[in-house]
Amino acid sequence: MRKAAKTLCVMLVIVPTAVCSPQEPEDPLLIELEANRGRWIGLGVMDYDLTLLRGCFCPIESIGPVMVRVRGGEIVFQTYTETGMPVPEQQKLFFPAVIGLFDVILQSIESGADHITVTYDSETGVPAEIFIDSIEGAVDDELRITVVEFSDG
Repeated sequence: MRKAAKTLCVMLVIVPTAVCSPQEPEDPLLIELEANRGRWIGLGVMDYDLTLLRGCFCPIESIGPVMVRVRGGEIVFQTYTETGMPVPEQQKLFFPAVIGLFDVILQSIESGADHITVTYDSETGVPAEIFIDSIEGAVDDELRITVVEFSDG
């Protein structure tokens, strides 16, 4: 005689529970960055010229000043203002459009730079001056990016 196999069904109900933990305060640099990035994006500026000057312990080709021309939201050319010569391909990433400036700030925040100071234009949100000291006390790691001139249209 065969015994009938018994099937046991178990219903498992999982009730989610809230885990109470103190909420991390938002980083004020990140809040300021996102507010100004939002201001910039909200303006919808797609055509502009931007002149950047970098202060760093780096080759002269990476310092500028460089005029960055943006049309349709894309960089169309980058030239050294003092000579009118185009920026070499390997140096172009050092002279971004406005959105790229926001990215520089975000990367510094995310990488845990020891000191970051940013001054934003109150009307456009454009980062007018960025100062980053990645490792406080280290020599020659500081970076300053200044928007010398900005014109839209």
